Amino acid sequence: RKAYRDLPEAATVFPDPKTLPSRSKQTELLERAFALAARRAGASVVSLEITRSEPFLMRVPQVPDPKRGLQRYAGPVSGVLVSKDGFIVTSLYGFANTEPLVWPGYPNDIVETFGKITGVVAHLPDGSSLPAKIVAHDQRVGLVCLKVEPPATSAWAPIEAAPPESATVGRLVLCVGNPFGAKRRPAPLVTVGMYSRLHPVDDEKAFRGNFQTDAGMTDGNVGGALVDVHGRILGLATLWDPAATGRNSGIGFGIPWARVLAALPDLEAGKTVKFGSGFLGVTWSQVEGTGGVRIDSVQA
Repeated sequence: RKAYRDLPEAATVFPDPKTLPSRSKQTELLERAFALAARRAGASVVSLEITRSEPFLMRVPQVPDPKRGLQRYAGPVSGVLVSKDGFIVTSLYGFANTEPLVWPGYPNDIVETFGKITGVVAHLPDGSSLPAKIVAHDQRVGLVCLKVEPPATSAWAPIEAAPPESATVGRLVLCVGNPFGAKRRPAPLVTVGMYSRLHPVDDEKAFRGNFQTDAGMTDGNVGGALVDVHGRILGLATLWDPAATGRNSGIGFGIPWARVLAALPDLEAGKTVKFGSGFLGVTWSQVEGTGGVRIDSVQA
């Protein structure tokens, strides 16, 4: 302001802060919208407590022994109630290592990891806690489907979907999670970001078909609902590779809700979808002057 005060437009570009209101009505309206959207979506977001027969370890490329990986988060993760009869969907990331789906050459031990889960308890927004059965999972989409038996008096309501055409770049996105376990909280965990881009469905990366968002994601709110400012769900919050993108790094993903609903009938029927990437398993070097290559090593 001081440097440009002699220019005619300075007063407009750099107005005196003393004349500006400390808060605008628009800010209050937006904050109120965030609170209402979180409360509306939070009524369908559950907390999932997972017990395992051995520690949950994250693969590290520099350490080939899978028993010597980094300790993964062991607390409750989030999920979304999708039907009145007790079906829940959540992110595969919270249940198994998704690195084999990201990096070709990693042994796909996802099914083996599920075999080491000894139990899941779902803590519902109404305060009830029920055992949850793992019904199936879909490795390509990155989903897990669980089932609880609702009491006869339950009034659970599945979350409302946002119109598909509203999923556009630049839209505000709220990540609504419930990592609190049996501890009831008056409100869900909420972070805010933007719908950053949509990755093509024919992308070679594991996050093909996902939209990207910078709404803060942790191991606890992954599996929760990514919603618009009206509390309508746009997608399911997920991560793929924390070693590469980090947790809460500004690189999070959403599985579009239409893809979740498309996968749901098979998941509810108990059909697990396994998925792997093709992998050649060789290294080579170019042989000058021949137009060919030399095979230097072959993996077992």
